Amino acid sequence: MKARGVALVTGLVMLAAISLLALTAAGGMTLQRHQAANFQDRVRARSAADAAQWAALAWLYSRPDSDRQADCSTACFLPDAIYPADALPEQPEIRGRTWWAAHANQADRHPVSGDPAGLRATVGPDGAWILQEIHFAAITPNANEQAVAGIGYYRLLSRGGGRQVNTVVVTEAIVARPWGGVSEPAAYPPAQPLRVFCSQFDDTLPCGILSWRALR
Repeated sequence: MKARGVALVTGLVMLAAISLLALTAAGGMTLQRHQAANFQDRVRARSAADAAQWAALAWLYSRPDSDRQADCSTACFLPDAIYPADALPEQPEIRGRTWWAAHANQADRHPVSGDPAGLRATVGPDGAWILQEIHFAAITPNANEQAVAGIGYYRLLSRGGGRQVNTVVVTEAIVARPWGGVSEPAAYPPAQPLRVFCSQFDDTLPCGILSWRALR
């Protein structure tokens, strides 16, 4: 009788241990699923931000020289959808969705008309971009092979959202764009890869993304 009691207690202890292990394993699997879902949502938001960056570059490269006031370094007339240096608040990356909806350009929309932009299919509605001219460096006429009048330097903020409201990615790039000279603006929507625009210029002239970082 005593042996049976010991066997019963031992069995109950082993059953409790197995149940505890099963609960722990189930909890770990649930946590892993949540982590995987959060990671995938973060990847989705980053992809939307990258697509928005591409859309902004397409717009910048497509602006003709006549859209920017020549030889102007302060208080200039800038192309549509490009902010001057002092127009944005500090740390726009921490602003909420409402602020971005009011001040940014949706990646899949024309920055001026608001109509579908006709960009490539990977640019969806979850991305937005802001372009801000932060500096213009004039170049002496005929001092370079393309007779470029100057280089504009731009701060490009790109925002992407995931399926969850709190999943947000904001990146910042500093972009150079030559103005004037014998170059041709890119088509909008782009008809060729964006790198083709910068290939028109001498290698000594800065053009394209100079630096990049994730802000959020």
